[in-house]
Amino acid sequence: MKTVLIVDDENERHIEFKAWYSGLEGEVTADHVVSAQQAITKLDTTKYDLVMLDYNLGSLEYSGEDVSNYILTMPKDKAPSRVIVHSLCRDKAVQMVHDILNVGIWSNWYKFGTAKLRNMFKAILTSW
Repeated sequence: MKTVLIVDDENERHIEFKAWYSGLEGEVTADHVVSAQQAITKLDTTKYDLVMLDYNLGSLEYSGEDVSNYILTMPKDKAPSRVIVHSLCRDKAVQMVHDILNVGIWSNWYKFGTAKLRNMFKAILTSW
């Protein structure tokens, strides 16, 4: 069973992600959260194969960068295997990916709403 954490504050995006992994019941289990605090709580309790992370989480106080920074401090055996940043905020997304790669976790950035993001998401879920 592959485990996925989807971190985004926009309900429409959660609906779209659910559509992308529909049909993979029994193969994929996904947790959906809308805040950095919720994401960190989930990361504390579950080892994820994939984290889908947005930068802008609708809060002036916390962002996806806080989640990214938390991932950087996690022990290797508890950290997610892969992180895709799906933000429209290119500069922050690229920095987050760079930092995650530097600790040895596969990461990449794809702008939300692109076929590349959808295709990579599906490829990761069906390739393990």
